[in-house]
Amino acid sequence: SVFAFQDESTSTIAQARLFI
Repeated sequence: SVFAFQDESTSTIAQARLFI
């Protein structure tokens, strides 16, 4: 995903929230 730092299979939304 665009905002995912780690593998998207783990938690894309969690990474996106941290990024935003």
